[in-house]
Amino acid sequence: MSLKSQMVRTSGTKSFASSQQRPTRSKRKRIVEAAIKVFLKDGYAATTLSKVAEEAGVIRATIYSHFKDKNELFVAIVEELTVSKFGEGFEERLLTASPKEFILMLREFVQRQRQDTQFLALLRTVIAESERFPQLARLYFKTIFHRGISVGCKYFEQHKELGIKDPYAMAAVVGGSMMACLIQQELLHGKEVAPLELGAVADILVELVSRSPARRTETSGQ
Repeated sequence: MSLKSQMVRTSGTKSFASSQQRPTRSKRKRIVEAAIKVFLKDGYAATTLSKVAEEAGVIRATIYSHFKDKNELFVAIVEELTVSKFGEGFEERLLTASPKEFILMLREFVQRQRQDTQFLALLRTVIAESERFPQLARLYFKTIFHRGISVGCKYFEQHKELGIKDPYAMAAVVGGSMMACLIQQELLHGKEVAPLELGAVADILVELVSRSPARRTETSGQ
């Protein structure tokens, strides 16, 4: 067989393999997108896998081939509306950034969420239904807040030169400050009463994180 024939044959095989994989990936994504529509329209309690299946144009069994239950599907919804939009390697880029870059990357993340109407609708729904369905709030917290704070904690643990005594608490302060700004400004209509730009919050956080005890000692000794 000639080299050209081998290349054609290999190319055809890869094409076939890709065509076999694409429907699986696109079908899962279609299910998640349908679930987002149903969840934001009907709320957690009224969202059923039958409704999602109808919206996605698949049968219930297809959903079960991708997700164990409604909770697992909800986690996929949260991930679709948050971390997945930044692509693979986002957490790794955070962990290798300078302190200032770390804060600015988080600012960009939260700013995008602040401008995303679907994400804001998701957050409103989670907060509104958290009392009736505490498992919903727990899933959201675990998927987003706890995951983000854990990454931040790991970052501050790696940067001993910053002199952070409690890396987890500092991560909670950084992430919590930005999310508090989002909630106050967008969900509680704070931007109509007392506007606050996320960039201003980020600037204060950069200053806070950069003020390590070691650097203060060096400065005072000069």
